[in-house]
Amino acid sequence: MSASSSTPRRRPLRGSAPGNLTHYRDPELSSPLLGSETPGSGPLSGFVDLSLKEASPSKSTAQTTQADSNTCSCPYGCCKTETVSDYFYKRGFLEGAYSDVRVMAFGATYRLHRLVLDRSDYFQSLFKWPADDEDHVHEEYVLEFDDPRITQHSFELAISRLYGVVNAAEEAKIPYNMIAVGQYLAINEAVCTATDCIVKNMNMANISDVIRFAVSSNYGAASERIIQNGKGILSTDGWEVGVEPWDDLPATVIADVVGEDYFFVPSEWDRCIFIIKLLERRIEANYDEDEIAPIRTTLNEKLHYCHMSPEQLQELESFTDIYGNPYIDPQVLHKALWQAVYLQRLVLSSRTSNIASTVTSASPPTPDSKWFRIPIKDATISGLPAELDRKMADMLSSSPATGPVENGKSTQDESPKLERLYSWTSIPPFRFSIAFANVSDLLTEKRVYGTTFWYAGSYWNLYLQKNKIQLKNTYQIGAYLHRANNSGSTSSSKYSLTNPNVFAGNVNYQSMPKKHHDLVNARMERNMAPLGSNLHGAEEKENVQDDSSLSLNDLSLNDSSAPSSRSPGTEPRSFLTYEDQRNVIMVYFIMFTPSRREKPSITSFLSVPNDFHKSQSWGWKSNSICVFNEDGTFPEGHDKHLKFMIVLGNV
Repeated sequence: MSASSSTPRRRPLRGSAPGNLTHYRDPELSSPLLGSETPGSGPLSGFVDLSLKEASPSKSTAQTTQADSNTCSCPYGCCKTETVSDYFYKRGFLEGAYSDVRVMAFGATYRLHRLVLDRSDYFQSLFKWPADDEDHVHEEYVLEFDDPRITQHSFELAISRLYGVVNAAEEAKIPYNMIAVGQYLAINEAVCTATDCIVKNMNMANISDVIRFAVSSNYGAASERIIQNGKGILSTDGWEVGVEPWDDLPATVIADVVGEDYFFVPSEWDRCIFIIKLLERRIEANYDEDEIAPIRTTLNEKLHYCHMSPEQLQELESFTDIYGNPYIDPQVLHKALWQAVYLQRLVLSSRTSNIASTVTSASPPTPDSKWFRIPIKDATISGLPAELDRKMADMLSSSPATGPVENGKSTQDESPKLERLYSWTSIPPFRFSIAFANVSDLLTEKRVYGTTFWYAGSYWNLYLQKNKIQLKNTYQIGAYLHRANNSGSTSSSKYSLTNPNVFAGNVNYQSMPKKHHDLVNARMERNMAPLGSNLHGAEEKENVQDDSSLSLNDLSLNDSSAPSSRSPGTEPRSFLTYEDQRNVIMVYFIMFTPSRREKPSITSFLSVPNDFHKSQSWGWKSNSICVFNEDGTFPEGHDKHLKFMIVLGNV
C-alpha cells in the first residue's frame, strides 16, 4: 500500500469474519475523540492506542456500561439470554470456540483463550516465555504436574474459574486438590475458597490429617492458615479429648500448643501429666527422635514447675520412659523447688503491696535468660495463635512516645525517638483454666464461682456474672479474677453458685503415666546430688470489692486430678505452706477465652498490675466473651461450656 493511497485499507481484527468490512459510527455515540480520528486509526485499525489517557472510561462510556447492565434482562420476559460468564464457559471453555491457544494436560487437549488465561499470573508468565522470542506466538503448551494432588478434575475446575464459573459443590469435595492446583496456577480465589472449606470443617476428629497435609505440603499462606486454625482448635479443645487424637500430629505443632499460656488445661500439674503421656505413647510406638524431641523440650523448658507442691515435684521425678530415662531433667525440678522457696521469701518478707520482682527497662533481657513479660497497658486483643502472639508481644511492651497523656494528647510529635519500655520478671506466672457450665441458664446478677487455687500464699478463683443490657435487649458476661477471703467465715451467699466440675471422670484422669520402678530407683540414687543455689465488643475493666460472706468453705479448692489419678501433690501441702498476710498485694493477670464470634480465634484480656485487697476482684464486662440469643441462651452449635485460661503473677 503506497503512502499516496486515498482510501486506506483496514485489517480485520483477529477472529472476525473474512470479507469486506464497513465501519459504521452512530452519530449519537460519537465522542470528540472518535470524531477527530485520523485515517488509518480507529477501532478497526491494526494499532490500538493504550496510553494512560485511555485508561479511564469517559462519562458516556460509563453511562453506556451502566445502561447495558440494566438491560441484560428482557423487559417482556420473552428473550432467553445467557449471562456473559455462562456464555464464556460454554462457548469458550467447553466448546473451544475461537480458541487461540491449545493446552495439553492429562492426555487431553484444551482449546482455550489467551485473554481469559491471562487472569492467572502463571499463564501470563508462560505466554511471555522465552523473553528473546517475542515475535513468535506459541499456540500450543504442554503442562506436566509433579504434585500428585493436581488432578484433571481439579485442573478443569480451576480453569473454569478463569472463565467465570465456580462449581462450589465439586470444589468442596476435593479441597486439598484445589489448593494444590490453585497454588500452582496462581488462581488465588481457588486456594482461598478451598482453605476456608477445610478450616470450617476442621475438628478434633480430622485435625491430625488436616495439619499433616498443611505441614508436609507447604502451600504457602494456605498451609499457614490451616496450621494456625488447627492450633487454635488444639489450644481450646485438645486437652479434654485425651492424648490419643494427638498421635499423628507433627511434634513441632504439639510442642507449640501444649506450652502456651492459652492452652486449656485445668492446672500446671495436668499440663505436665498430659505431655508425659504424649511422650510415653510416642516412645513406646518407636517414633523417630525428631517426632519426640520438640515435645520433650517443651516439657523441660516451658512448664512452670515452681508452682507445684514439693510432693508433686517428687512424684514427677519418679516418671521415666521405657529405657529408664527421666522425662524431666531432675535439675529442672530442683531449680523449680528453689524458685518456690525464693517466691515464698519475697512474699513473706515484703512490707508493701509489691514484692519487687520486676524490672522495667528500654530493652528486654538477653535471649539466653528466661524471663516473663508483664503487661504495661490494659488491652483486649484477639486472633489465631500466631497473630495473637504478635499482638501480645506488642502489648507487653509500650512506647511512651505514643501513649495517651493528659487531655487525650499524644507526645508522638514531641518526642518520636523515645524507646519502647519492657516490664519483666524472672518468676514464672501461675496458670490455671476453668470451664463454666450452663452459663446460658445463669440468672442475671447471679455469680458462679470456679475452682479455687492456691498461689503464692493467696487463694484465687474466677467468677462470672451475667448482665442484661437493657438498651440493646441483649446479655453480657462479666469475668472477674477474685482474691478469695481466707478469714475462715463459713456463711454462704444467696447471690452466688459454685461451678460444677465439668471434667470429673474425664479420660485424662483415668490413668497415670507408667512407672518403671527398677530403673527409677537406680537412677534416683545417682541423682541425689546437692541442690544448686541458683535462684531465679465494648469492654469495661472493673474492680469489685466483695463482702466477706463468701469464704473458702463455700468454694471448692483445686483438685488437680480425679481420685483415680491423684498424686501426693493433691493432698494438703506438707511443705512450703504459707499464707500471705498482706491485706493488699499487686498482681498482673491475663485472661484468654475462645472467641464465640470467630472460631477458633482466641480473645485475650491483659491487665497491668493492680492492687488486690482480700475479697477484691478485677475483671471485664465484655461482648467479646459470649454471644447470646435475645432470651439469654447460647446460639445453636455453640459450645455449652465457657472456657477461660488464666495467667497471673505477683509483682
